[in-house]
Amino acid sequence: MYAQFIEMVPEAMVVTDEAGFVCFVNTAFEQLFGYEHGALGGVPLAQLIPRVHQAPRGFALRSDGVSFEVDLSVGASSPGGRAMLTVIVRPVIAQAAARHEAREQLLHADRLASLGTLAAGMAHELNNALSPVMTDLFLVSEQLERLAQRSAPAVALAVGEVQVLVRDARVAADQVREVARDFRAFSRREDTRLEPVDVRRVVETSLRMAGTELRERAEVVTEFGEVPPVEATAARLGQVFLNLLVNAAQAIAPGNVASNEIRVGVCTDDRGRAVIEIRDTGSGIAPEHLSRLFVPFFTTKQASDGTGLGLSICARIVSELRGELQVESTLGRGTTFRVLLPPSARAPCAGPEPLTPAAVPRRRGRVLIIDDDQLVLNALRLSLGDAHDVAVSNLPTEALGGLSRGLRFDVILCDLMMPHMSGIDFHRAVMGLSPEQAARIVFVTGGASSDRARAFLEAVPNAKVEKPFEPAELVRLISALVP
Repeated sequence: MYAQFIEMVPEAMVVTDEAGFVCFVNTAFEQLFGYEHGALGGVPLAQLIPRVHQAPRGFALRSDGVSFEVDLSVGASSPGGRAMLTVIVRPVIAQAAARHEAREQLLHADRLASLGTLAAGMAHELNNALSPVMTDLFLVSEQLERLAQRSAPAVALAVGEVQVLVRDARVAADQVREVARDFRAFSRREDTRLEPVDVRRVVETSLRMAGTELRERAEVVTEFGEVPPVEATAARLGQVFLNLLVNAAQAIAPGNVASNEIRVGVCTDDRGRAVIEIRDTGSGIAPEHLSRLFVPFFTTKQASDGTGLGLSICARIVSELRGELQVESTLGRGTTFRVLLPPSARAPCAGPEPLTPAAVPRRRGRVLIIDDDQLVLNALRLSLGDAHDVAVSNLPTEALGGLSRGLRFDVILCDLMMPHMSGIDFHRAVMGLSPEQAARIVFVTGGASSDRARAFLEAVPNAKVEKPFEPAELVRLISALVP
């Protein structure tokens, strides 16, 4: 029993009798000293650690005669009434390496947190910049359509050619909007509450995020079947898929795309669980490494390619979601990671129901737009100007002054994040002047990146609009809010 106990100890450990001869050693001790299993029974400990009683530090000798510095923990024990000496051996160089590794991991974690903050900020700025671009392109497209209908055939043909360019620009802008959404999805530290999540959508986002890494290594094949929603957070689930995709790419040497494949499958198993499978044709994993694959800091990669934390974090996230993370691998032929998640008992949150024409009032509304970006103000004014009477202001304090003088609006479209007075503070001030007007505020956000902003948006019942938005959808929304 005692021998079984010391075998379970992860550090190198040896037990001697009272005369100093080895009785038991664990596998960690044999590996550290370079001996075959069972070769040390009856060997004097002094042959291995000459000054073992001069703890806590000394020198030890490997089987090849190489000496190395060790820290020692020595204690007496008496299992079964026999007097014995128990020694735990820790290589000094290994401890220094471990301390160095720990420092590196802390720095890495700090860099990741900084990157998350940077990604959220980038998403916010991208959305702000895209709002006037997408709105202006929509308005230009509408004007070109009207011009083509009123023009001579030759002019209409030229206008049609310009329309193709405008449509291409709108497609490109929409692709940038998707990138901004992906940045936001992967930077949501606050996203810790479980909710029904569409697995396919998260996988698609992860594939876009890993696209550059994947394209230079292998052909990507997707097989998306029917799959139930799972109880999770999209950001943390995306972290798992992104890590597994990058690992698959890094297992394949770049430059031979046509001969390699990364296959991503989504389906439902016979137990109703969502199954996400990522299979690569890369280098594979040696059998002796598979059992340690999810151990923190264990990695088969070069130091520049990995920290040994990614898979352990993935395993922890999947476990917390009551799922399983499985791996199969053949050295030289590739690896398959499989994530199995139980279905959610709830349906995914439905988006807002589309506004029907009957919901749009006939009368023109009085709309106030508040945004610190003049380009956004111009685009919104042009978008809403045909349907409503629009006033604009790039200073919340100026708008607040008008409300305090008795000006009233059917809808107040207000940017949430502004430098001198935020939408949160503006709402609080309007509440003091006129709760009825405060209820008419619609908040516009390019991404609520602060804890305060997120908590505020969850707490107030006001409508919210995310940048960038389709002008036609915005007109329908504002028109539906006009009493």
